[in-house]
Amino acid sequence: MSRLRRPDYLDRALRGGYPEAVRRPSHRRRARFFESYISDLINRDVKQVSDIERPADMRRLLNVLCGRMGSLVVIDNISQGLGLPRSTVKRYIDLLELVYVIRRIPAWSSNVTTRAVATPNLLVVDSGLGGHLAGLSPSRAADVTAPVGPLLENFVLGELARQLTWSEEPVRLYHFEALPTR
Repeated sequence: MSRLRRPDYLDRALRGGYPEAVRRPSHRRRARFFESYISDLINRDVKQVSDIERPADMRRLLNVLCGRMGSLVVIDNISQGLGLPRSTVKRYIDLLELVYVIRRIPAWSSNVTTRAVATPNLLVVDSGLGGHLAGLSPSRAADVTAPVGPLLENFVLGELARQLTWSEEPVRLYHFEALPTR
């Protein structure tokens, strides 16, 4: 039986896995790192890959995606919520996946054709960054009413995804969404 409790798991998920964030002892210092990291990522790394005209829109999109981590990536809903064209949201999501900030987890289906068109789930590659951009601080996450389920799910999926990179068996991650019962 593990001696770890809810606060231990939340601390680990909010700390994330970037070595620079892990080394920082306080949440405040980690938050400054995450802010600097995202700013550099959008203004330098993404711009090296593609010319984006409005970096602030990408930042808003990233905040929304982190707020929805662990949920389905429905581009039309995100587009409407942000007031951005669908094509821009799709392109920005593709870019964020290209620079390893997010990862789409395909839907599981026994039918390969169905799987190819089903809505993917969103994984933020680093749970600490995702938690920060979703507005979860250690004190907020400690509240029993805080929405930490998606953060912990994202953390577990991220750990599994990392372990799959050294697996000798070819294994892939999928998500399963049960259809609502009537």
